[in-house]
Amino acid sequence: MNIIKKKISDLCDKGASSLAKKDLLGKSGPYPVYGADGMVGSVDFFQQNKKYIAIIKDGAGVGRVYRFDEKTSILGTMQYILPKDSVDYSFLYYALKSIYYSKYIKGAAIPHIYFKDYSCEEIPLPPMEEQKKIAARLDAVSDLLAKQKQLLAEQDTLIQSLFYDMFGIPFKNDKNSQMISIGDIVSDVQYGTSKKADTSGSTPILRMNNIKYSGEMDYSDLKFIDLGEETNKYLLKKGDILFNRTNSKELVGKTGVYNLDSPMVFAGYLIRVRLKDNFLPICFSVYMNTPYLKAFFLEKCKSIVGMANINAKELQRIPIYLPPLELQEKFAAIVEQIEAEKSKIKSAITETQTLFNALMAEYFEE
Repeated sequence: MNIIKKKISDLCDKGASSLAKKDLLGKSGPYPVYGADGMVGSVDFFQQNKKYIAIIKDGAGVGRVYRFDEKTSILGTMQYILPKDSVDYSFLYYALKSIYYSKYIKGAAIPHIYFKDYSCEEIPLPPMEEQKKIAARLDAVSDLLAKQKQLLAEQDTLIQSLFYDMFGIPFKNDKNSQMISIGDIVSDVQYGTSKKADTSGSTPILRMNNIKYSGEMDYSDLKFIDLGEETNKYLLKKGDILFNRTNSKELVGKTGVYNLDSPMVFAGYLIRVRLKDNFLPICFSVYMNTPYLKAFFLEKCKSIVGMANINAKELQRIPIYLPPLELQEKFAAIVEQIEAEKSKIKSAITETQTLFNALMAEYFEE
């Protein structure tokens, strides 16, 4: 099939919104308003009476593409993309998702992209019937991917629910466990090295970005370092706790368990905590990553030049309950089963994502 190419500007019109979050205060209605992170409010009016596409044009997440239903609106940091009759709405959505927007970003402090720049991109435009078939295939794979990710999120929710059922709500101690401080269960506390890491070196080093907000460890983006005789001082052992002591305020307190046998060290924005035998690392990590502790860190951490901080002494003063070791072991065994299930789901997500990427390349890349 001989498929023609068309510029984005030939297939859609742009539209602008002047809405800001402050404009939504005190207002309500049946019509949603969306921002970069989802629905931000509802009002008694709407700006679009047909389905449309939106792109983040200002700030964090610039270039992310969304599609929304009719009778909705978006904030001014986003751009309306209004499909013309010659292109299928969902096909254009996927075509826009295939564009590499980074090359069009302008502005250092606040990144920005302009429609006049990326709208010159050309995309293959098959007949309308084929457009609909392509969009339907991509929708099917995209829906499967969303369901798999939701299932993975539900496993994490299951772990926290299990924790509350077995040990009670943090700070409330509704199971009447012995109340102690973190310092009572700690055998060793160590700040990480302040030496600068690089892309080469003898030993991998973990930094604050290697701990996800959920507490899971991410070993995919590693840097390296040569510490010489100091290596042993910062060397991690399986079961060590890593606490993110300095970060943006909402990320202070991320806590993960180092679960590898290979040698790694850790950077200065992290604290390594080694626990006594009476408290299991997985129980500690789940406790520290509950919403209750997230709120505690948000309130208690100190801000210094744009970064927030909780030091080792403050960390050890945090209250924690001491459940019976047998109960901790039972919890750890169940979590191990859930983690095995999560591993299967992650593998399925990887396969589905690979399929989605292959289809996008087939339909939109030369």
